[in-house]
Amino acid sequence: MAKSKKSSSPAGWLILLIAGAVLAGIVFFQKPSDLNAQVSQAQGISVALLKQQGVVPGRALQDQRSELRHEEKREWKFWEQRYQVPAGFDVVRYHNALQNGLAQKKLLLVKFSGPSLPGSWNCRFDIGSPLLSKKQVLYRLILEREPALTPVPVPSGGKGTIAIVLDDWGYTLKNVPVLESIRQPMTVAILPNLPHSAEVSRIAQAHGHEPILHLPMEAENPNVPREQGTLLVGTPRAQILATMDEAIRSVPGIKGVNNHQGSKATADPVLMRTVLEELKRRHLYFLDSQTAHHSVGPDLARQLKVPFARRAVFLDNTASSKDIQAQLDQLTRLAREHGSAIAIGHDRPATMQLLKKTVPELEKKGYRFVPVSELLEQS
Repeated sequence: MAKSKKSSSPAGWLILLIAGAVLAGIVFFQKPSDLNAQVSQAQGISVALLKQQGVVPGRALQDQRSELRHEEKREWKFWEQRYQVPAGFDVVRYHNALQNGLAQKKLLLVKFSGPSLPGSWNCRFDIGSPLLSKKQVLYRLILEREPALTPVPVPSGGKGTIAIVLDDWGYTLKNVPVLESIRQPMTVAILPNLPHSAEVSRIAQAHGHEPILHLPMEAENPNVPREQGTLLVGTPRAQILATMDEAIRSVPGIKGVNNHQGSKATADPVLMRTVLEELKRRHLYFLDSQTAHHSVGPDLARQLKVPFARRAVFLDNTASSKDIQAQLDQLTRLAREHGSAIAIGHDRPATMQLLKKTVPELEKKGYRFVPVSELLEQS
């Protein structure tokens, strides 16, 4: 009996060791993929329910972000996305449907902040997993209502007035030929101190377009790459003014300024007061790109009597022509309903080519295209 136990022991221990290693691999290496799968499920459920209420997925704002997060031995890629929803969006209905959809996938709505009844706005849904503690979030969805628009009288026989802003010019001249071919006035937002900043401004003016400064401002996400000369919260006033002066000088002929990124900076009253006071001194308008739902720009501009405007639609959060067209459809709807609307797109081939084709067609249908300076809200 003793001999039998001794001869079987090494093989038995080897089997146990192998089994233990496999089990450890399952415990320590499968969990991250399980959690990432749950992130995808949470995102899929959230977006599908948005579609049910008529929200176009391409309406996600530009400051969506992701980051790796950890809890004990588990790791997952956290995602946060902001979506813009129409004024009639039913938050209570969405909240209830989301809870039910998550429960079916054994996911948790760990925190909800915002309106519990229709009428108040901006809300956040934090989605978690039973595999994690309740303080941990897999996916965060932020809903923002479309910016309020100031009604503009629609000309007799017309369908509405539209201003299209094209951001991020100055790095290259690649899309300039397309810009030159568009005869309807565009507003060209040019980044400062780049190789072609001044040249793009001159070309834009020569072809009937309105140049503005695309002023780099601090984003909430510290991992977002910054342009040189980005205005940061907490910077001394004298330094802000010096940076602005250099930026404005690098783009001759501008009529106004809009923010590049800036979800953190435009929410800071101290920095924004300095910026707006300087724009007033120089007789320039401010276009709030609305990268943050809590921007103080419009309210401060009104107080300081600075002409201003607000972006209503982002055209090209994706490079898909189908998504861009959907956003153009949203833009024309807002123009019809409110009399006018402002959209922001970018110096990108897909955007420029679609505008070259679509803008003349919309003009024939009765939409009027103007620079932003014709749609300013005066204090």
